[in-house]
Amino acid sequence: MTTGSERPPRPPRPRANARRGQNDYHEGEERTIDPNWDKRLPGHRRPRMVEDEERPNFPTSRPGRHDPCQIANFFILHGVGAGKPINAQQIEALVFLAHGHLLARHQQNLLTQTFHVGHQGPVLPSLHKQLSYYSDTPLTTPLSALETKYTKEQTQVLNEVYAKYQGHSGAELAEVCHQEHNPWYLAWQKYRGPAPIPDEMVRKEFLALWPELAVPIPAQTPAQTPAQTPGTAE
Repeated sequence: MTTGSERPPRPPRPRANARRGQNDYHEGEERTIDPNWDKRLPGHRRPRMVEDEERPNFPTSRPGRHDPCQIANFFILHGVGAGKPINAQQIEALVFLAHGHLLARHQQNLLTQTFHVGHQGPVLPSLHKQLSYYSDTPLTTPLSALETKYTKEQTQVLNEVYAKYQGHSGAELAEVCHQEHNPWYLAWQKYRGPAPIPDEMVRKEFLALWPELAVPIPAQTPAQTPAQTPGTAE
């Protein structure tokens, strides 16, 4: 028996904010587990599961668009096939020119990412990071990227851009991308620092600089994709 001043000892309480273990239950207590226990753990939240239809803005759900490294590989393999490998500066400029040409000719976006204002020109952060390891060394192998398929319009524009600028050095291509009224120049004047370059600005300024882009390439123009290129026209 216990006196009035004494209280019976309390049973041990389970650990706070933790799932009950085998030794955390009292004799005779039903062993049930809260199905939402993991949601209550501080700093350990279960990731929300979303269905595919709830992901309209994910890059993988953008039909017809490509990772920047996939477009870079198109030009890298063209350069290797022609015996004139290109370096990182040329690759970044060619990807930007292809992006602008497709927007101007067909009002289509080529990439899953947006170009940003960089100190040395328009940049795609993920592509720039991969190319930074090569410096001025010409690339003879493709970057790490999955194979892809290009539409007829994309293949025509990519071939057109390569044929037009394949003889230009990196410095010459930089001048093309930096010229006055180029989208990078206008975005730099407006934001004075890192900022996305709107696609509509790219389209309008490419049409202003190269009015011939307003005329789509004839459908009968044959695609000239080399056998090594990771991607074919659909």
